[in-house]
Amino acid sequence: MKEEVVNKVLIIIILIFLFGVSLKFSEITGYAVVEKGETGDAGKQEKNNPNYGALKGTLVLVIKDNGKIISSEDAPNQVISFIEKNKQISDWSLVKEDSKKYKGELENVDADGDESKCSSQDYETERRYYDINNDNQKNDDEFYVYQITTNDKGCFAVKLPPGEYDIYT
Repeated sequence: MKEEVVNKVLIIIILIFLFGVSLKFSEITGYAVVEKGETGDAGKQEKNNPNYGALKGTLVLVIKDNGKIISSEDAPNQVISFIEKNKQISDWSLVKEDSKKYKGELENVDADGDESKCSSQDYETERRYYDINNDNQKNDDEFYVYQITTNDKGCFAVKLPPGEYDIYT
């Protein structure tokens, strides 16, 4: 009886291990057939980018009276900054250009999602860093700031690494 329980526990542990290992493998992205003596065409394969995602939207300037919006207008040519959640910037003059010149380009994005004022725009994200010690070098204790400028209608789309961000305008 005791040996039977030990065997069941071992089987459960092995199954949990195998399940954990299986999570590390990629998902199926397509299907192809290979025939003897012939070349085949695997076609275009697509996979979600594990390094980047995107956010899109519009920035609107508002005036409120007792919590009710009484005036609103598009916010053209406004810089929007995306910073890892819970990181703080006390001096915005220390946000500097990244020497690696990261450009997160997004093409033909409908930023407002309704195929109206924001349809088919191209957007370019700039990666900067918060140079805490003002030495003009990105150090390990410093963090990235991703910035995008809204277009003439207040629309934006920003390419970012996966994560949670605080938004500053």
